[in-house]
Amino acid sequence: MTGFTRNATDKQRAWLSAGPVDRGVGDGLTFVATTAAARAGKGSWILRYRFGGRHREKVIGRYPDISPRRQGTCTQGKYKHPEALARVLRLHINPVIGRLPIDEVRPVHIDRVLTKIVRAGAPTGANDALRYMFRMFHFAVKRRWIESNPVYGFEISDAGGTESSRVRWLNREELAVLSRAMRETPNFGRLNELAVWLLLALCVRKMELLSARWSEFDLQEGIWSLRRNATPAGRRPTDQFTAPSSWPARLAATPGTRASRCSDRASGWRAGCR
Repeated sequence: MTGFTRNATDKQRAWLSAGPVDRGVGDGLTFVATTAAARAGKGSWILRYRFGGRHREKVIGRYPDISPRRQGTCTQGKYKHPEALARVLRLHINPVIGRLPIDEVRPVHIDRVLTKIVRAGAPTGANDALRYMFRMFHFAVKRRWIESNPVYGFEISDAGGTESSRVRWLNREELAVLSRAMRETPNFGRLNELAVWLLLALCVRKMELLSARWSEFDLQEGIWSLRRNATPAGRRPTDQFTAPSSWPARLAATPGTRASRCSDRASGWRAGCR
């Protein structure tokens, strides 16, 4: 059992021991229990939301049958990064159309959402919002809640425009500013600082590093063997990267990442695909 799961379970037990429960934990997710259920050590996870101007709720699962670790994932659907979708909804979409009944949303409202995001200087965010809203209202059409999709007819050019990759690198002065900012920013922490330096040095994708397992690292030989399914399709198995070996060793020695300490060495750190 992880620390998060254990702490969350202890929290629900404490709530139940105090009697009937009706506590929100964020984003409409609520833990509830009647007096009888609390005595029996049982409760329910309920999602509360508004639809068509009315308050609704849906039971997601029963406690302790569904763990605190899983209750959050039940509302995330098939999105790889549901937190990104939630952020766009919270910051950009809900403030404009969140209180409108679904059958009253018109193309002019969609345009307001997109225009507001573009004016804020976030064209990529506008493109994301356009895609999310199209899927939302397409789902509503399939469920026959509305007759037509108000996002239909909007194109990328109506949002943030076509996205293109840019070539960008940090010069020495910018790296010095970054280093100072990471050290001086409260709660950023040494762990995140080391991860940033490794990303810059190895030129790997963020999730390749963040999802790496310690079993992939050989600190004695100075080799990181990337899992084949963790690398992008275009990367060849022979690609090599170099970086100071002291950073992975320090990362391994940071509390919460690895129990055993590893000595720093001056030799290079090689990362390759096998």
